[in-house]
Order: sequence, then structure tokens, then C-alpha cells
Amino acid sequence: MHIMEGFLPIEWALFWWGVTLPSLIIGLLSIKKKLQEHPEFKMMLGLSGAFAFVLSALKI
Repeated sequence: MHIMEGFLPIEWALFWWGVTLPSLIIGLLSIKKKLQEHPEFKMMLGLSGAFAFVLSALKI
């Protein structure tokens, strides 16, 4: 779902950024650690991202 610009009050936008940011950081650090341990996962990570992009582009 997309929210048009200026529709969401700044307080709510900051709140949701605060909720999202810790999970985003933890996820990125986890991916970095796994890629350092297993560099062969880079191809699978790229393919997973491409697959998610294609699915999001489909009009289902």
C-alpha cells in the first residue's frame, strides 16, 4: 500500500521509522555476517531480490 506525500503526519512517520530501523539494521547485519561466512550465498541473495521485484511488479 502506498501513502501519498504529505498525508502521513510527521509524528507518525517518525514513529514508524523508529519501529522499522532496528529490524532493518539487525537484518542487514545478519546478511553481512552470513555472506562473510558463506560468500557463495551472494548469487542466491541476488536471485531472491530479483524474484521479489518481479512478484511485486505483477498485477495480482
